[in-house]
Amino acid sequence: MAIDVAPLWNFSDPAGSEQRFRQALAGASGDDALELQTQIARTHGMRRNFAEARRLLAGIEADVARAGAAPQVRWHLELGRTYASPVHRPEEITAESREKARSAYMRAFEKAQTARLDYLAIDALHMLAIVDADPVAQFAWNEKALAYLDRSTQEEAKKWEGPLRNNVGYAYHLAGRYDEAIAQYRLSLAAY
Repeated sequence: MAIDVAPLWNFSDPAGSEQRFRQALAGASGDDALELQTQIARTHGMRRNFAEARRLLAGIEADVARAGAAPQVRWHLELGRTYASPVHRPEEITAESREKARSAYMRAFEKAQTARLDYLAIDALHMLAIVDADPVAQFAWNEKALAYLDRSTQEEAKKWEGPLRNNVGYAYHLAGRYDEAIAQYRLSLAAY
């Protein structure tokens, strides 16, 4: 049984989350320890310390390559987030960083899809929408994520409906399709 990192997260307090991950790491081994370490790296990324996040990820890269699917998927997701994520300033997301992020997110998606880790596959698709600045491309990624969500029978994957509907609504908003945006926002609210 893989570790559930969700209860250890408080996205409003990445430093506090890091402390909880480190406490859990003290008693963890194998794939669980690797997943926790990817999340420690994520806490650094959320605090805009991208170099430290990449350093931490590089430190476990060889072990992750020999690990199960979940740590591999999380490793690629967190690597991608060090190059393009919501906490990056627009000027920080260069063409090169977009490509590095896109590559990492695509690998995460492919591995998650193969392993039937639907929650993580949807996370990767949702991050690909962030990589593409064009509203049409963002919409396409979000629609793909919603279709994946609709096909999934996994309860954990269904937790993505609220955020995805919000993202689709925002893509409609950027495209000037306000009625459709409002409809998606309402669906998002209902899902939450």
